[in-house]
Amino acid sequence: IGWNPQPETEWELAVATEEGRVFHRRSGALSRVRSVTAIDSRPNEHFVIASISRIVNGRNRLLADVTVPPNGASALLTISRPFFSGYRAKIGDALLNVDSYRGLMPVIEIPAGMSGRLSLFYRPWWLIYGGAISLGCLVFILLAAVRALAIRPPQAG
Repeated sequence: IGWNPQPETEWELAVATEEGRVFHRRSGALSRVRSVTAIDSRPNEHFVIASISRIVNGRNRLLADVTVPPNGASALLTISRPFFSGYRAKIGDALLNVDSYRGLMPVIEIPAGMSGRLSLFYRPWWLIYGGAISLGCLVFILLAAVRALAIRPPQAG
């Protein structure tokens, strides 16, 4: 296929074999966290642009300093990572609702006048309970091993 992705200034050919070609987006791609004024899944709503700085992107969490202008509409942030049920977001002690854009990526609405360090982390209920059960099983195995060693009969020899 002789087709190239458009616009050509944003794409770079990474690998070409007889089976096909692989293109990578050039640096300067979309930011990890973006503030948008409108989104097509919420057509009757308009949002203000929030100031976003100091983004720290980790495996299970994302941190960013966010400032939303006071006396106006709320801000809507889109996060460039896949959406899974179980994301939690907060600024300080205030919990924020994490929705998704068409089930693809997380979106967070931040009320007007709110500012601080945004924390987005992945903590689904099954991971919390599964971790607690695993830890309980480990403690049980260790206690059983200690008990078995303590009551072992002395060896003749």
